[in-house]
Amino acid sequence: MADLDALTWPIRRADVDALPLLPGVAKLIDAAAAAGWKVALATGHARHHLEPRLERLSVLDRFDVIVTSADVSRGKPSPDIFLE
Repeated sequence: MADLDALTWPIRRADVDALPLLPGVAKLIDAAAAAGWKVALATGHARHHLEPRLERLSVLDRFDVIVTSADVSRGKPSPDIFLE
């Protein structure tokens, strides 16, 4: 799978980088934080690709923790990323 991802990433990157934040996502994150909940993001994306996107969307600083596949020993479909 990693080989396929490496081959297709140059083609997909511009489209992925241009994706907008879905309506309501920022409000949901803010409402959770206002309710006293910790807000986390668990993703299979690489941190060096993810953080610039989240910054562009003005939500990077709204997460208490971000866990990527590089932070756990077993990636998806193992639940390790979510348990972390």
